[in-house]
Amino acid sequence: RPARPDDAAAISDMLTALTEAGLRTRPSDEGFVRESYIGNPQGISCLVVEEAGAVMGLQVLSRMEEGNQWGITPGEGSIGTHVHPRAGRRGIARSLLARTLPLAREARLPGIVATIGAENGLGLAYYELGRARDAVDALVRAVDRDGGDLVSHSNLGKALYEYHHKVD
Repeated sequence: RPARPDDAAAISDMLTALTEAGLRTRPSDEGFVRESYIGNPQGISCLVVEEAGAVMGLQVLSRMEEGNQWGITPGEGSIGTHVHPRAGRRGIARSLLARTLPLAREARLPGIVATIGAENGLGLAYYELGRARDAVDALVRAVDRDGGDLVSHSNLGKALYEYHHKVD
């Protein structure tokens, strides 16, 4: 479902769990969640998956502006996916992606880039294995958390490949 302003605490709790598990280095506080995810003026969507009142998954899609810290082409989409460490390998990220892609098409994004920390082995593996199935060549940028140089390329799942080709 779409995230609401009153979800900030629950999202922050999930992100903090990721930080405590060594799976996240970016801020996790409620202010960051409100500004960067729920209330981001470039935001296209911010979706959550809940279980028993706790946020177990979050996916954010934003349109990038000129001079963004990730070096993503202005106008392209940036996607961020976060799954609670207790909820991995249950299809949460895949279900979020299935909801996000139609919103990306509706926003007429020319492409979507996942920017993943080079140290984030789980995140890189998610895209490398193409959890959306049938991985095909598409760029995933792996950068350090300070917005440093591109350090590797990977494959992205079929869903993003199809997105790129259906938008035209």
